[in-house]
Amino acid sequence: MNPVASLARRINFIRPNYVLYAIIALNALVFAAWQYSTESFRKFNDPKAYIFMCKNFLFGEMNLAQGRIWTLLTSCISHEDSTHFLLNMLSLAFMGSHVVMHIGNTAFLSLYFGAGIATALVSLAWNRFVSPWLGRGMHSPQVRAANGGSPQQRASHGASGSVYAILSTFACMSPRTTFLLFFVIPIPAWACISGIFVWDLSQAWFRPGGPIDSAAHIGGILAGVLFWRFKLKGHRV
Repeated sequence: MNPVASLARRINFIRPNYVLYAIIALNALVFAAWQYSTESFRKFNDPKAYIFMCKNFLFGEMNLAQGRIWTLLTSCISHEDSTHFLLNMLSLAFMGSHVVMHIGNTAFLSLYFGAGIATALVSLAWNRFVSPWLGRGMHSPQVRAANGGSPQQRASHGASGSVYAILSTFACMSPRTTFLLFFVIPIPAWACISGIFVWDLSQAWFRPGGPIDSAAHIGGILAGVLFWRFKLKGHRV
């Protein structure tokens, strides 16, 4: 049997929620590493661990140019801010369990990490070509720390793009399922995701380089829709 097919078969024998928990655990481990590196920098003025995290868990032009291609994957399990981490993991825990049960383990892993790569590339392209054209770009403090303070490029990280891809895949599979907007207002899944898309598109256009990487969110939503259309063949539940 083909080694890849054999591995996929083994992965698919694992309980679906275990795969989801493993992804959450990876995110938690990297989040803990960020906290350690930040505290080491702040308390002991030792930047080594922080620079290591910037070089290996942020995706941007500088890391890509220096051959750290793995940051396409590691950036989508990377959170430095606690609020960012908690919101993404809560969303992943609630929505991911439904999606992984319907599409299977290997497809779910492909969706999560494939969307992570897609969102990183969309973010890179947007910040490289569109933000300078709009003329209001800002630059990542993480990159400034990693390259000695030069505000030349922007890097991004976080599971938001992957989470948005999972949300949009679910919305395509079950568009009339009710979401609770702000945990209060009932709204169909398709309308919720459409609203998020319009919001992030407006933010990316009118606030390029802002604190939230809206371009990555757009990439995540589109990745989820394309995954549903071509990988899942438009499957509905």
